[in-house]
Amino acid sequence: MQLTPREPTLIDRAVEAHVANEHRILSALKAADLAALDHKLALLLAALESPAEQ
Repeated sequence: MQLTPREPTLIDRAVEAHVANEHRILSALKAADLAALDHKLALLLAALESPAEQ
């Protein structure tokens, strides 16, 4: 796959908008809720990165 000259600019704009939206959403959380979310996301990431036990 090869990007056209215009696509990197569109990708950059989309990423910037996404990050700004995340900041807006997360800024409404209390510190304790943000810490709890961070902990749960860390657990999720660890579970996704470790091999499945079957």
